Amino acid sequence: MNADEMVARINPLRDDVPITPGALALLEAVKTLPTPRRRRTRVAAPVAAVTAAAVTWAAWPSPAAALDIRRDGDAYVVTVHDLTADPETYGNLLRGVGLDVTLRTVPAAPSLVGTAIPVSGRDVDFLTEEGDCVLTDCVVALRIGAGQSGGIDISLGREAAPGERYAMPGQIDAPGEPLHCVDFRSLRFGAVKALLAEKGVTSVTAAGGAAEDDWYVHDGVMWAADTALLLAGPTADVPANVGPVNTGGLC
Repeated sequence: MNADEMVARINPLRDDVPITPGALALLEAVKTLPTPRRRRTRVAAPVAAVTAAAVTWAAWPSPAAALDIRRDGDAYVVTVHDLTADPETYGNLLRGVGLDVTLRTVPAAPSLVGTAIPVSGRDVDFLTEEGDCVLTDCVVALRIGAGQSGGIDISLGREAAPGERYAMPGQIDAPGEPLHCVDFRSLRFGAVKALLAEKGVTSVTAAGGAAEDDWYVHDGVMWAADTALLLAGPTADVPANVGPVNTGGLC
């Protein structure tokens, strides 16, 4: 997976909608941000908790509950029921039917939970319809061709933990994001910062460097629940046609 594939998910519209110069400028700025590192924390379980878990083990779902894998002609339809399972659990189930597939989940903006980073050049189709996973319990389905040579690496967006940065940043006005249904474009940078602060977004920066509070905002993405990156400029008409507006028909 490269940065272009990752940021391509910021545009939730269909493939034939062009990304305009302003949106491209914003995406280029996103690609310069550092890649977040996930921290692993080991917690020692108290003896009593281990004992209780041993008594109630039968109530826990089996690993197979994470995925449902069914043969469909020359492919497998893989339905992901648990976006919190670890990659090893997914891998064991997929290898059990002969699929050389690494399936992992990465922290995503709310509008991208349950969506997949595209897998180019491979026989993989994402079957979940647009909008199925916005602020809901997701059921994600993939159609993966059988008998492919070489491994396939698929990343799915999961809900981010508190304080975790998004590996899949979301358009700032997409459903589930802070400025959904807010007509923020062409507002001043300072005004947009104030709107975001009301929604708990306390870290707001401008693509390409600092912006004055009286600059005009053209677009933005969410890099974490409390972190936004805005595309802003000194005039209201530069750059022109900043990019897709995601609120139409949903507000």
